[in-house]
Amino acid sequence: MTGQNGAESVAREVAALALASGSTVMRAAKKAGVTRNTVHRWLREQPFRDRVSLASRIWADDVHDRIASLAHEACDAIALALRKPGERIAAAKLVLDRLAPATQKHEVKAAEMSDEELTASLEKLGWRKEQEQ
Repeated sequence: MTGQNGAESVAREVAALALASGSTVMRAAKKAGVTRNTVHRWLREQPFRDRVSLASRIWADDVHDRIASLAHEACDAIALALRKPGERIAAAKLVLDRLAPATQKHEVKAAEMSDEELTASLEKLGWRKEQEQ
């Protein structure tokens, strides 16, 4: 990496970030404005590989944080739906259908339950029909 000019330094960074976020070598080269052979040559250099590795970890952490944030928003949306009488059963089915595989304690298939079976399951969890109204 000695003797890099400003343009090469920028191209390396663009290529490293593209590779870190899942681009192919061809796509990274195109984004950086260089040939795929140039990117392959850079990949033989430890400092460039280290930069790609660091950028990959940062990118993965960012994706994880964004997914966690979306999961919180999704839970909030389901909680709101659970408070709406017209949407309550569908939201409860969604929660129960996802809850069983996540906890691996029960084989609940809420999507296959009748409304009566679902109501009975909800009542076991402490929900009462009058709470919906």
